[in-house]
Amino acid sequence: MIYEYSCEVCGRFFEEVRSYQERNNVYCCGIQAAKLISCPSTDKDKAYSFTTEMFDGKPVEITSKGQYKRLLKQHHIADASIKECHQQADKCRRNNEISHQLQVRQRAKVVGEKLKQANVVKEGREILTKLAKSGRR
Repeated sequence: MIYEYSCEVCGRFFEEVRSYQERNNVYCCGIQAAKLISCPSTDKDKAYSFTTEMFDGKPVEITSKGQYKRLLKQHHIADASIKECHQQADKCRRNNEISHQLQVRQRAKVVGEKLKQANVVKEGREILTKLAKSGRR
């Protein structure tokens, strides 16, 4: 977190990045600096505070993550976080597994029908079930 401090000796105001436990261990001019009461900010807050010309070539000041995401969506620009990429990959993986299971069932059905036509077996249902469970191709 980023905290604000002031030095009582030189009168300087400054910011320091500190953990919550270490927020009071800041020194300036050989003495402990006074921690000012303010809302602590994080580096994440500063990540979405910039000006860009990527939207229609005009300068746009970005002040929040939500505003940035809305502008990307309005201009049909793809943006994905790591979490969103993992979610999409999981969705594709599940779809591929379902598709593969359907293909295995279709192959088993075709094999069962061919065995019935060749009079190898009267009912193809038993073989169909065995092939579908084993996942054989």
